[in-house]
Amino acid sequence: QLDLDSQPLNDKVNDITTNLLAKDQNQWSNLLTNSLKEWWVSDYFDRGFTGKCYHRKVIWFLHPSRYNSIEEDFRKVFKELVESKADNFYFDNKCWDDSCEELKKDDSRNELENCMIESLSKKDGSINEWTWLLSLIIKIPSKQYCQNNLFFDIKLSKQNKKHKCDSDALFWTKNNIVSNEDEKDEKDEKDEKDEKDEKDEKEEKTLRNNITLLKKELEYCIACIGWKEFLIKDQKITILADLCKFIQETLETLDDIIKNDRLTFFLCDFLKEDENEVRIRKLSENVIDLSNLNPVMKKFVKYKILVNNFMIVAQRYLPIIPAELNEFYEFCKNLDRHYLSDFETKFGKERKLLSDFSNEFQLMVDRKKSNVFHIMWNKRQAVNNLISIFDYLMDVFKQADLDWDNLISKIKDNTLQYIDLEPYKITNWKLEMNILCPDIKHQEKNTTTQINAQDIENAFSFLQTEEHWKLLKKVTEIIQNVHTIKIIAVDEKWQTFVNIIAQSEQKKDKTSIKEASTWYSKCKDYFGDVSDKKDILKLVCNNEEKMQALANNEIFIKRKQFELLIKRMDDSQNGKFRQLAGTLPEVNKKMKERIWDIKFESSCELAKAILTLSEKRDKFCHKLAKCLDMDFEELFLLVKEGDQLSVVKRYEQFEQAGQTGEWVFSDYETMFGPHQSNVFPNFSVKVKPKVDKYEGLILQFGTNLNCGSIENILDRLKLGLISEEKKKIENIVLQYEICKDIYAIRIDYWERGGRDKKEKLD
Repeated sequence: QLDLDSQPLNDKVNDITTNLLAKDQNQWSNLLTNSLKEWWVSDYFDRGFTGKCYHRKVIWFLHPSRYNSIEEDFRKVFKELVESKADNFYFDNKCWDDSCEELKKDDSRNELENCMIESLSKKDGSINEWTWLLSLIIKIPSKQYCQNNLFFDIKLSKQNKKHKCDSDALFWTKNNIVSNEDEKDEKDEKDEKDEKDEKDEKEEKTLRNNITLLKKELEYCIACIGWKEFLIKDQKITILADLCKFIQETLETLDDIIKNDRLTFFLCDFLKEDENEVRIRKLSENVIDLSNLNPVMKKFVKYKILVNNFMIVAQRYLPIIPAELNEFYEFCKNLDRHYLSDFETKFGKERKLLSDFSNEFQLMVDRKKSNVFHIMWNKRQAVNNLISIFDYLMDVFKQADLDWDNLISKIKDNTLQYIDLEPYKITNWKLEMNILCPDIKHQEKNTTTQINAQDIENAFSFLQTEEHWKLLKKVTEIIQNVHTIKIIAVDEKWQTFVNIIAQSEQKKDKTSIKEASTWYSKCKDYFGDVSDKKDILKLVCNNEEKMQALANNEIFIKRKQFELLIKRMDDSQNGKFRQLAGTLPEVNKKMKERIWDIKFESSCELAKAILTLSEKRDKFCHKLAKCLDMDFEELFLLVKEGDQLSVVKRYEQFEQAGQTGEWVFSDYETMFGPHQSNVFPNFSVKVKPKVDKYEGLILQFGTNLNCGSIENILDRLKLGLISEEKKKIENIVLQYEICKDIYAIRIDYWERGGRDKKEKLD
C-alpha cells in the first residue's frame, strides 16, 4: 500500500521500481543474453546484407559507443559467441570485399581500420578488444603447420640469421633430409640399393610436402592483398606486424627459389591460375625481382604447352611410347613435382624435338577428338608398323595429314563422293565437320562452290544405316509373303524406297553426296530412325520358316490349341519348353496385335509396324529370339492328337526296357577323346553342350535311346496313357532320374581331374 502522507509519490514509485528490478535482475539478464544469442546466429543483419556476416556484427558490437555501455558479464557472453564462430573469420571472406555489391555502402575493411585507429589514438585500452578480434581473423599458416613440417623447423631455427631467404630455401635441397641414429642403424642392415631407394623416396615425399605447404602460404598471402595498406600503416599492433613478417618471409622464400632455379611446375601452375601471378607481383613490390620472374613464367608457359601436347599425342595416338622418349614420358607423367630447370638440363634433346615439331604436335592435339583423323592415322600407322622412333611418328603424321587435307579439299571444292565416306563410318559427323571445316556452318552454304554440311551428315548417316534399310526391305517382304491378309494397293512410297535400295547397291561408286543425302532424308521421312533396329530385323531374316509358322500354323492361331500347347510346355520334361511357357504367350500376343491381325493398307505401314516390335523397355527382341530358338517340330509333337498308335508303341518299348533294358554310361575317352586324357582348362565351358544333352547316357534294350529321345517319349506317354498304364512305367522313369544324378556326379568327378578305370559303367 502507498502511504502518500509519509513519503512523496515519486520517491515511493522509485523505491518500488528498484525493488522490482533487483528482484528480477537474473531474469532480465537471461532475456538479454538469449536475445543476443538469437541475433548472433540469425542470417539477417540489416538491409545492406542478408547473409551470415559475423565480421560486420562484431564490428558493430565492438564500437566504443555500444561496447563501453554494456555490462561486463554481457561482454563475456558476447566474446564466447564470437569465439565459437572463429572458423568463419578469414581475410578473404566476402564480408571484407569492398567490391561486393551488397557492401558498397558499408566497407567493413575500412570500418575496422577506422575503429582501430580511433582506439589507438584514445589510448584508453579499447584497442585490446580490436586486437582480440584480429587474433581470430588472422590465421598465419606457419603457426598451424610448423610443428609437422621440416620447412618450418628450418624457418624458425634460422629466423634470427641475417640472410633469412637463404635459410628458407634450404628445404629445396637434398641437405634438408635429417635422419637420426636409429634410422642410420636400420639402413646399415640394408644393401646399398635399398638404402638409396629409401632415401630418394623420403626426399621426394619431403619435397612434395614442402611444395604443397609453400603453396598454402602463398595462397594466404594472396588472400591478404586487400589488406596491404592496412597492414603497412598499423604495424604497431603485434598480430599485424607478425602477419607482415610472414608475408615478407614467404615472398622472400619464393624469390630465392626463383633465383636458384628451384621453381617447380606445380608452383608455376599455381602462379598462373586465378590471376595469382598478378596479385603476387602487386603484393611483392620491392621483395621479388620481377626481372627474374618474367622470363621464368614465359618459359613455363612454353614448356607446359610442349609437355601437354606431348602427353596427349602419346596417349591418344601411340600404341607404345617410342623407346627414346620413355624416360621423358615418365617425367611428364609426374610433372608437377619436377623443376623447370630439370626440363632444360635433363631433357634438352626431347625439348628440342618437341619445339622443332611443335606445329605438328599442335595439329594432332587439335584433331584428338576426330574419329576421321584417327582412322587416317591408324591406316598410315599400319603401313609403318609399330612406331618405335620419333622420325616414324612424324612420318605417320605427314601421311595422315595429307589424307586430312585431301578430304577437306574435296569438301570445299564440292567434289566429295559417297564412296569417299566408306572408310569413315563414324557416329558424330557434326563434330567432325566442326574440326574439319570450322568455317562451314551446318545447314547452310557459305558460297556456291561449298558443299552443304548437312548433306555430308545425311550421307554419312545413310552409310551407317545402309544395311538396316536393306534388312527392313527384306523383312517386310518376308512378312508380306506369310501374312494371311495381302496388301493390294499400289504403294508409291514403298516403290521409291525399293528403288533407293537398288541404286545404293548398283551405283555406289558414282553416287554423289547430294544424292546419298536425299536417299537418307526420304528413308528417314518414311520410317523414322532405324539405327537401333538391326537386331530385330536380322532375327526375322534368319528365321523365315519359323515366322511363317507363327503366322499360319493353327497351333499359334487357334486359342484352344495354343492354350493346350502352353499347358503341355509347362508340364514337359524338356527344361527349355518349361522355361518358355511364360514367354511364348507374350510373344505370340504381340505379334498378333501388331502384325498378324492387322490389315495393312500399304507396305510402308507394314514396315513401320515391324519397326515398332523392337522396344528396349520390354526386351521383345530378346524374348522373340528365345522362342525362335526352340525346335518347332518337337514343340508341335506336344499337341498332336489322334496318334494313339505311336503312344502304344512307345509304351510297349518302355515296358520292354523295364524288363531287359540296361543303362549305359560312356567312359571319359568315348565322350572327349583319348587326346583329352589329361586335365584341360575351361573344362566346364567345353563340356557344357554335352552335359546339357546328357550325352553318353543311353538306354539299351535291343535298340538304343538317348536322353533327348527318352524325354520326348515320356512327354508323349504322359499325355496319352491312363493312370494304370503310367504306374507300370514308373520304375523306368525313376531309374532315368537316378541315372541323370549319377551322370552329374561323374561329370563333377572328371572336372576335378578324376578318370574312369573301366571303359563303361552299366
